[in-house]
Amino acid sequence: MLVVLFETLLAFVPEYALTEAPHEQLALQIKGELVDRENNFDLIILGGCTSWAAIRPLLLEKELNINAFNLSVNGAQTFLMSYVLLTRYLKNCSNKPELVVVELSASSLFYPYGMNLVALRDYIIPWFRLDSDFTSELSSSLRRECFKLKLLNLLPSFNYQYFLKKDLWFLKLWRATSEEYEWYKAFYREEKGFYKEELDPGKRGVKKIRGIGGNYQRYELSEHNFLYIDKILAALSQAGIKVVVCTEPVRDDEMLIWERYNLRERLNATIRALVSRFDNVVLFCDLRDSASDPRYFVDSAHVNSKGAELYTRALAQEIKHLDIFTD
Repeated sequence: MLVVLFETLLAFVPEYALTEAPHEQLALQIKGELVDRENNFDLIILGGCTSWAAIRPLLLEKELNINAFNLSVNGAQTFLMSYVLLTRYLKNCSNKPELVVVELSASSLFYPYGMNLVALRDYIIPWFRLDSDFTSELSSSLRRECFKLKLLNLLPSFNYQYFLKKDLWFLKLWRATSEEYEWYKAFYREEKGFYKEELDPGKRGVKKIRGIGGNYQRYELSEHNFLYIDKILAALSQAGIKVVVCTEPVRDDEMLIWERYNLRERLNATIRALVSRFDNVVLFCDLRDSASDPRYFVDSAHVNSKGAELYTRALAQEIKHLDIFTD
């Protein structure tokens, strides 16, 4: 009876009280809802978290005189989720985009694992609609687990376990305000998929990069992400949509470490080999130097607003040279 009472009470607690600023899940929910309805963007952006914090659609719109949206997701959701969002978008849009930008960051290319239970439970099921277009991409064992997790997610305590696991979570219920929650919701809608990393109070900066992951050093590439990057490019090729592939901004101090392993040249060669099979990829541009000063980063990988401005303007200049949006 106590369990039933707890679940019932929790079901009536508003969502704004069970999530914390900067309410990142709102940005993801907005994207999941957007692709399910009719849209008409000239340009959309796909990628991981280095993309959704670095490419600002409002600035692209100003530079290119277009209508744009950033569909990038958290890197933990992998390019499988990007593929699903893209296919849903193309199915429901009134007009296909003229151009799709795909950002391929080192973190996504070296991502050490693919879709798994942790990703499903913590990053996918709480925020996205999971139909057969997603579950058909999973292994049979993950499909079974996905079904179980979806059922468990009907319980408020399971749906909000990430919050309930926090220390003294019950005290945070009293401090939460709907005004703050609504402000973030309006901000994410206005910014059209862009996420300002410095809104996160946990971002305290990294003074100096002193090392890189072992998968970087051993050059262990993510088969899972490469599979879905390939599927994304193939789907866009079939739809006759032009693609620009770009790299993420990388800090100067990290790039010095990359040089020991010749990572930049090796990654660029790998990306060129991948995109060379698709005639609709009209440009590959290495933009790692566009906002590389550590002052433009909130941590080891994500840029702040100034870094995002520099990076977005550099991307816009590359796109301008293609004369795609000249009419």
